[in-house]
Amino acid sequence: MQIFESNGTEEQEAEKSDNPTVVVDVAASFTYASYQNAIPVIRSILIENNTDRHIENCRLDLTSSPSFLRPKSWIVDRLMPGDRLPLVDRKVEFDAAYLRLK
Repeated sequence: MQIFESNGTEEQEAEKSDNPTVVVDVAASFTYASYQNAIPVIRSILIENNTDRHIENCRLDLTSSPSFLRPKSWIVDRLMPGDRLPLVDRKVEFDAAYLRLK
C-alpha cells in the first residue's frame, strides 16, 4: 500500500498505480490542546482499488514514530476493481503523556 496526502499531484500519481492506494487527509499540526478539544487528526481516509484484482480480507495498519498514538487497524472484507472505500472510523487514540511533553 502507498499513502498519499490529498493534493493534486499525488492524486494523479495514485490514479496511475497498479496497487491499491490509501488517500489520507491529515491535520497539518496537532498539539495537546487539539487532543483536549477532540479535534480529529485524521480528516478522511479513502482506500482505492486501482487494480483489476479482487482484494479480500485485507488490513490497514496505522502506526507512528515517535509513538504519539496507539496503533490502529482497519479490516476490509472486500475491494472490487475500481472501488473507492471511505473509512468512517477515523478516531485514533493518542498518548496524552507524550503530547503533554511536546
